[in-house]
Amino acid sequence: MRRAFLFGLGTSGILLTIYVLFLTALYTFVAGQAPPLEFPLTVFSLMIFSVAVIWFAYRAPPNRSPLHAVFGWLLGVIATGVMIAVYLAVVFLAFPLRLDP
Repeated sequence: MRRAFLFGLGTSGILLTIYVLFLTALYTFVAGQAPPLEFPLTVFSLMIFSVAVIWFAYRAPPNRSPLHAVFGWLLGVIATGVMIAVYLAVVFLAFPLRLDP
């Protein structure tokens, strides 16, 4: 199940990389602004994360059953969503939005 979990994390990392690249293109071509500095750094770190996780997944022992593989992959994808939610909660609690001008 470890192999499928790692493949789920790797898949989420690849999808997040594509999403951040899409946001960068949106900033550049639609809004006509330079994207924030965090975008290229995020893409670079997500690419390293995804490659490392998929490399570890290939080295992990194979799954015992296809059902374990599917549930492990789903847990890996959900774990990425949970990490993003925790990150956003910390950011919004540490830096609350100022609504007054």
